[in-house]
Amino acid sequence: LHLPAPRPTPTALERLAGYLEALQEARIPFDPRLVVRGDWREEGGLIATTQLLEAGRAFTAVFCVNDQTAHGAYLALFR
Repeated sequence: LHLPAPRPTPTALERLAGYLEALQEARIPFDPRLVVRGDWREEGGLIATTQLLEAGRAFTAVFCVNDQTAHGAYLALFR
């Protein structure tokens, strides 16, 4: 699961490239449904992760734009 920045900034694009490279190295197929743009806030990470869990999307790791988004994702996973 990748929760990137709300806009494709140069840094966000570099992080996406790193995410794609890590998937390729691990031989995990890219699933665009597991890239959900956030809003830099805890709530965005919580909502995006909850929606993916409720939709039955399988993932084994979470890569977030910042600590706030990661905390929201953690809260969703903890529940």
